[in-house]
Amino acid sequence: MDPQLGQYPAASLLRAVARKPIHTVDDETLVLADQAEKAIWQIREGVREFLSDTLAPEKAEELARLMSEGT
Repeated sequence: MDPQLGQYPAASLLRAVARKPIHTVDDETLVLADQAEKAIWQIREGVREFLSDTLAPEKAEELARLMSEGT
């Protein structure tokens, strides 16, 4: 459940932007990072909702987070 944006894994985009000073990151990468945050959230929520019928809410949330963040 690792969301991708074009050729880039969403989680990797966010990590790359977080590691660099913001003034060194180009606008296109910042837009991709914004889309990556949204994609990860959307996948996480979908997985959490899917798992909520069979797992405790906190376990579903934990597993959804792990599955959506490139782990």
